[in-house]
Amino acid sequence: MTTTGVTLSMKLVIDKKAQLLLFAEASKDVVDFLFSLLALPVATAVKLLGKESMVGCVGNLYASVDKLNSAYVQGGVVKDALLCPTVFSFGNSLLGLPEKTLHSITLLNTLSVKDVGDLQEKTVQLGYNEGLAILKASLQSKTVLTDVFLADKKAHGGRA
Repeated sequence: MTTTGVTLSMKLVIDKKAQLLLFAEASKDVVDFLFSLLALPVATAVKLLGKESMVGCVGNLYASVDKLNSAYVQGGVVKDALLCPTVFSFGNSLLGLPEKTLHSITLLNTLSVKDVGDLQEKTVQLGYNEGLAILKASLQSKTVLTDVFLADKKAHGGRA
């Protein structure tokens, strides 16, 4: 996800029967992108997603700071620094890959997959819109990738 329009891709393994995302396989760039979402200041997330899409009071807090008269900001803190904070990068990914095949078999066993025929591999693209959807879902859900990439199927009776 860059401003140049370059998209990243990720492979998803889906249990078709349960409409549940079991795991995702991604490049270092995708992992770095997902980790960078964790480093976003809340104000940046609000600014990207909009105050209306925030659950709880985060959107209200952002709006209050935005409306706050600069005379009330203590200690020389600049209001813009609160509303438009600087985002930093993780640089190199912290994750290394175990041998892929063994890891996949172990994961399938852990997830109690009985019929490999129920599995589907799906490659998805991560662009700007998907990045915003992932950010929004990460603030509202525990099943982020399922919500973002299987949402249309979930709405039609899936359990995921």
